[in-house]
Amino acid sequence: MNHAGDIKSFVKIALVVCAVAAFWSPQLLLSQGAKHGQSQPSEPKPEAVSSGATSSSRFVGDAACAKCHADKVASHKETGMARALTRAAESPILRSNTELSFASGAYTYKIVRRKERSLYSVSDGAKTIEAPLLWAFGHGEMGQTYVFEHQGKLYETRVSFYSAIKKLDITLGAPRTAPASLVEAAGREMKGDDIKDCFGCHATNVVGDKGVDLEKLTPGVRCEACHGAGEKHIAVMGAGNPKEKNITGLSGLSTEEQSNFCGACHRTWDQVMLLPGRGGIDNVRFQPYRLTNSRCYDTEDRRISCTSCHDPHE
Repeated sequence: MNHAGDIKSFVKIALVVCAVAAFWSPQLLLSQGAKHGQSQPSEPKPEAVSSGATSSSRFVGDAACAKCHADKVASHKETGMARALTRAAESPILRSNTELSFASGAYTYKIVRRKERSLYSVSDGAKTIEAPLLWAFGHGEMGQTYVFEHQGKLYETRVSFYSAIKKLDITLGAPRTAPASLVEAAGREMKGDDIKDCFGCHATNVVGDKGVDLEKLTPGVRCEACHGAGEKHIAVMGAGNPKEKNITGLSGLSTEEQSNFCGACHRTWDQVMLLPGRGGIDNVRFQPYRLTNSRCYDTEDRRISCTSCHDPHE
């Protein structure tokens, strides 16, 4: 039985009510990060999407997983998810593109390679902000966006590298209006949960015992980013107790559960519907939303789900 149409109709009616309420209650408006295209789940992420170790189990790394799952670990390490984040100094794109420039209005942008690091600069002709790039988001098939530090705060660069044109251009989701200051022209300050959410969707083991720890994270979405920390799993399996796996298995998720699980980072249908203009052209990268809009989509039919066509291990 296909309930997708009924569900969508109900949600659309609910959204109209919410929209009216939002008009009178600014607290219901979306966060600034969501407006700028960042991963901002409207509900808590599924427990399996674990960004940090828990008191009961700790991260062990891909090498430990490979002892029993060598084929999956080997194929996964070549995927875009596994390469979703790199340190800027190690980015192949930045290493091979030693001098990039872009102009927008009164501002000139440059990314120049200097030995083992890439320097990002923005100038209005009178003043310049310059800082080394710290992180490169995206493995580069479509492009890459960067993060730098300015006056003790992390910023997302206002410009990104796009592989199709092999040049810089305005970052997806960044406002097209003229920046009010040089700092605003340089990029968007990562506030609130931005750091945890953005790094949590592009890396593994982001949150430690004392909160977000960017020094100890593992770049890329690795095994334990989706299956949870593996220390306890390895212990019980080594003890010959397969009934108590202590790991998050995902093969039994329903179509809707898969959409919500993957949507924690790739945006669910509900989340996109709440974006101004449903995110405009930017929603082309929100796969669960697009899949839900398919005429074939059925919440009870697992033949059309995220993993029907996309094997996350390959």
